[in-house]
Amino acid sequence: MKAKTIRVLEQCIDNGLSYGWQRAHKHTDTPSKETIMVMQGEEIINEIYEWFVMGDDDATDRMG
Repeated sequence: MKAKTIRVLEQCIDNGLSYGWQRAHKHTDTPSKETIMVMQGEEIINEIYEWFVMGDDDATDRMG
């Protein structure tokens, strides 16, 4: 079985944008453009790390 990597990555980006938007608006109705961008960037990275294994961790996961 093989994952549809591009589709999973697209979903991570979409979710990250949405979660980041919500986080930026958590304590204010008018966050700055910079705050929105930072929150969305952080959430995109969080989503990617949730679904993808990076670097040397890949070998460790296969070994159990």
